[in-house]
Amino acid sequence: MVDANISSKIEMFVSCRRLANKDTFSKSDPMVTLFLKDGITYRTFQLIDRTEVIDNDLNPNFKKRFVMDYHFERRQELVFKVFDVDSTNLKKMADHDFLGMARTTIGDLISRGKAVLPLTDAQGRKLKRLNSVMIVNCREIGDTSHRCKITFKGDNLPKMDLFGRCDPYLEIYKQTADRKQWLHVKKTEVCKYTYNPRWKQFTITLADLCNNDKKTPLLVKCWDWDKGSSPDYVGHFETTVADLESKQPIAEFHLRKDKDKGKKRPKKRGKIGVQMILYKEHSFLDYIKGGCEVNLSIAIDFTASNGDPRNPRSLHYIGPGHANEYQKAIATIGNILTPYDTDNKYPVYGFGGRVKRTGQVEHCFPLTMNDYDPEVSGVGGVLQAYRSAFNHVLLSGPTYFSEVVATAAAKASATEFSSRGQVHKLFLFFSDFLIFFFWLRHHCKV
Repeated sequence: MVDANISSKIEMFVSCRRLANKDTFSKSDPMVTLFLKDGITYRTFQLIDRTEVIDNDLNPNFKKRFVMDYHFERRQELVFKVFDVDSTNLKKMADHDFLGMARTTIGDLISRGKAVLPLTDAQGRKLKRLNSVMIVNCREIGDTSHRCKITFKGDNLPKMDLFGRCDPYLEIYKQTADRKQWLHVKKTEVCKYTYNPRWKQFTITLADLCNNDKKTPLLVKCWDWDKGSSPDYVGHFETTVADLESKQPIAEFHLRKDKDKGKKRPKKRGKIGVQMILYKEHSFLDYIKGGCEVNLSIAIDFTASNGDPRNPRSLHYIGPGHANEYQKAIATIGNILTPYDTDNKYPVYGFGGRVKRTGQVEHCFPLTMNDYDPEVSGVGGVLQAYRSAFNHVLLSGPTYFSEVVATAAAKASATEFSSRGQVHKLFLFFSDFLIFFFWLRHHCKV
């Protein structure tokens, strides 16, 4: 399973500058389409969405945003295509003039925040004459991480049933922006046979509760549940998140009915207490934007169970024009993680191989063959060190992880954290039977 905290919703706002004019008597009417390939859900580029059409504009700022799920553990490739719309059938691309395209990844956009991408033709050649560009502003959808824990309790609720007590539950509503309608937000469980209910605490996002506006009016209705018939209305009260926040540690409200208005001594219907805790659940993007360092270490399996590297059936076989499974995995996963590593330098180790310089089977050796400098630069450096290692290492065994894990853990423990203390240590294993990674050390503050 993947930690939900490293998956977030993002939004992208798109603009274009200096587009080609494809219309004779007016300017182009541009529209942008977005395609995604992530190797898992979408193995080939698939259409995700399209913007609105803007009439007669070579420098459009599109209002419609692209909303997507961002998965840290995937390489999510994007293609933006710009068209001059010439018919009402937006789905038939052949009817429209192609103005250019831009390729990127969500990881790149996230790390840059605002990206200026040159538009190219269908073959990837830059549109030099026009110097057309696309501007993409990418950000996590605001404030969905702000949440509140709410606990309701009731005191001295009225008797509602002839032969029993009250069976109360609550319903919460928020008012629309035009203040003309109440929208249902939440319903609590029923507390049976009690005048003093204590409902279970629940967690809700601020976006769901009040559209991230603490001044949005909230309506809380109390009902008496009845088996086999409609519930009886006990009463209600109105408040806002701002009001609740100002009255903590507990806000108390007397239940009223509309007919109680204007009465000097309205009927007592009990009261409801509200305890609320506001907090932010930080996402992986918060740590990245806050300057969190992501340091990657890599370990590769050199045990004989992988097969003789000279045999095309071996997982370690390196032939002309052929990428083996290790090379493919290193390139794929490495390219996903590269945008987040601070210095783009990776310690690379091997385990389970017989190292020629010592004649011993070692379970933690640097592929650089330099005990004092196991780091290489970039994914290309990792692949080069991997290929070169076969000049110095024979496949052997058995498979022991403990030494290489201990080495990486020791390096993580020895890290001198900055005053901000934001460091992720990621250890990536490549083996003949699995590929896995885990956080060696997580020392982050936002």
